Amino acid sequence: MDEERHETRLERLGLTPAEQARVRGLVEQVVERDRTIARAEGEKAELLAQLAEIADAEGRRSVASDGPEYARRAMAAEVAAATRVHPSAAKNRIEQAERLTSDYPVTHEALKSGRISKRHADVIAATGAGLDPGARASLDALAVPFAETRTPRELEKITQKQAAVLAPTSLRERHQAAREERRVVVTDREDGMSELWAYLPTFEARAIYDRATEMAKIIKTDRRRARRAFDRDHGFAPEDGWAAPVTGTLDGTDPVAVAASDRRTMDQLRADLIADVLLSAEPTGHELHASGTGATLTGIAATVQVTIPVTQILDPDEGTAWADDGGLVSPDTARIVAGSAAGWERLFVRPETGEIVAVDRYRPSEAQRRALIGRDMTCRFPGCTTPARKADLDHSREYARGGPTTIENLAALCEPHHMMKHHSGWRLRQVGGGVIEWTSPAGMVYTDEPVSRVFFQETPEAAEDEAREERREAEEARCEERARERREIERASIARALDRIEAEHEAREHAFAQALAAGQVPIPDWGEDVLG
Repeated sequence: MDEERHETRLERLGLTPAEQARVRGLVEQVVERDRTIARAEGEKAELLAQLAEIADAEGRRSVASDGPEYARRAMAAEVAAATRVHPSAAKNRIEQAERLTSDYPVTHEALKSGRISKRHADVIAATGAGLDPGARASLDALAVPFAETRTPRELEKITQKQAAVLAPTSLRERHQAAREERRVVVTDREDGMSELWAYLPTFEARAIYDRATEMAKIIKTDRRRARRAFDRDHGFAPEDGWAAPVTGTLDGTDPVAVAASDRRTMDQLRADLIADVLLSAEPTGHELHASGTGATLTGIAATVQVTIPVTQILDPDEGTAWADDGGLVSPDTARIVAGSAAGWERLFVRPETGEIVAVDRYRPSEAQRRALIGRDMTCRFPGCTTPARKADLDHSREYARGGPTTIENLAALCEPHHMMKHHSGWRLRQVGGGVIEWTSPAGMVYTDEPVSRVFFQETPEAAEDEAREERREAEEARCEERARERREIERASIARALDRIEAEHEAREHAFAQALAAGQVPIPDWGEDVLG
């Protein structure tokens, strides 16, 4: 009966049958328009690549050394004038089209057939830019199936992981080179504002962001308590607009009143906190007025969950480590984190599928939490990028309705999507292996596979390379063994031949001595001339 009432409540919250049919029809039309745009982008890439071929042919006919460059510029100007863009933009479009059609044929065919968007194709091409031709071809073939089912941001994480495995140099070497480019840049903007931009290693950047976020959460909680206290004492809500001119109804000398009027967003709080910490070494401008504990923000530590393959702990040039939402982490940093961590949670995976099958269990709830963060990486609503560590671990089938607290019935959902699942017509169902089926209010089904399965799964080309290397090493070992055996046989044969020759020589010397003693060997007459 409870189940029936629950289903009835959801039906009342959802769309009418007529609305469902109309929504499905409109969504299908949007999808078809996207496919039409993708097909046009694929065809446009072919046209731009053909224009580049014509420009190159013209350049080759030129007798001037800079003829090819001028031919390219002229063709870019032609495209720019016709499409009303800057010549540099036209030149970039032509070069991108060349790379797509020549270096990524599988991706280009998927775009031309409308199976992926131009944004997906750009992600694949950008990720493979630093790879050699063989690795680039492997990435081209591997990435397209994911592009057909993932958002561009999700695809970017997947292709970065695949490119790290396929690259001729290790992530450690590439990170050391990229780390040399770390910097801080200030760009002035309008209305007295500026951008402060930092290029940092992923681990440190995420730790900074996480610490600022945790401090901001505490401030938000403190301000809510201050508003309740203010309302209780005064009978009305405080004036909004922290640090803004007041009308006289708010006592600016009362710290609780000031805190109660603070309604800054999380983004604003993070920006103010980072400025406080950099300028004064601690968040001095954010006292906690309503907590009643005298607590401060100085003790807030950053939290970053890192997944590290065992191979990388043994050898920093092997394997790829990543943060909780898929950002790649420097091998040296990952090994330092592993060495200084209070404890590890060991994940057991199937390399051929990337599925997490078990986890070492000390405290079950904590182990499950870590396993789910490792599996889901982000909120499991398709396209959401909120890290799983910051999301709720929701029972797919409600606990109150008999849903078990198991990995197979838990999924990371950010607060908005968690609320959406319980208070709208959206429903989800786990179908095994961490795969989730979402059913929309219009009745359309969307499947979401955890990105971690791609991260844990061995890249096929890398596995083939490893197998080839193992076969090559084994063959070299066999060749070396056969050569060693041949050398031993030859040495033994030579030794026997020398023994035989020495024995024959000794026998001839003995026979000669006996014949000489018996007078059987005549003494030659050399003559006087010879003797004299």
